[in-house]
Amino acid sequence: SDFLAIGTNDLAQYVLAADRGNDALENIYNPLQPALLRLISHVISAGRRAGKPVSLCGEIGGDENFTALLLALGLNEFSMHPSRILHVRDRLAALDYAKLRSFAPRLIRACTHEEAEALLQAATGSLCS
Repeated sequence: SDFLAIGTNDLAQYVLAADRGNDALENIYNPLQPALLRLISHVISAGRRAGKPVSLCGEIGGDENFTALLLALGLNEFSMHPSRILHVRDRLAALDYAKLRSFAPRLIRACTHEEAEALLQAATGSLCS
């Protein structure tokens, strides 16, 4: 292939076996689930090793907190709704990239989405919504 594209909405539903639109499953459908984070990280790493660009689309790509996490994992191509671009850009401009990158290995090793969220909060200074 010439590039890799991660579609997080469908990927999260398949990996977590939870419909993102089902309120009864909201405790399961969490993009910070370690299995999903590791899978995304592996795709980013594989693309880097193969010299292929990796992009991401989906709701988490337009969330400034998750975008910070994905940036820490090495992703640098995002597709998001145009209304989110300024929010994401402003948030990312305020972050300490070196600090963020230092948290990436611990985020990947997190055992629960609560642990991953606490690490992300420590790295970015804000809560995921």
